[in-house]
Amino acid sequence: MAALLKKRAVAEFSQVVQEEPKPIKKLKLVQKPPTKEVQVNLLGVSSSQQALQQLLKFEESLVEGDQIPQSVIQELIEHFQQEKEALVRRKIAQLLGNLGMVPHFSAENLVEDVRILLKSESK
Repeated sequence: MAALLKKRAVAEFSQVVQEEPKPIKKLKLVQKPPTKEVQVNLLGVSSSQQALQQLLKFEESLVEGDQIPQSVIQELIEHFQQEKEALVRRKIAQLLGNLGMVPHFSAENLVEDVRILLKSESK
């Protein structure tokens, strides 16, 4: 019996099984385009029409992944306080809301700034 088991074990282990080598995985490197900082230029505008045009250009230039500096938010809020035209003020409020939904953007600071702005508006 032992000889039979030994014979069976030798037969099983004497067979050579060759596995085919697995194909090499190729990595594809993807370079992300460099992120650009977004700027809005409301300092040099003299009329509400020009301000609205600048805001529309700014809105069109927003691309997901852009870096939005805090200075842009401050500039929008300052112009909101100075602007008399309701349409321009609405557009600024809409832009501030849209900026809050941008990924990787700190919406907490934006909410605090807007809260202070609305508090000063209601006085």
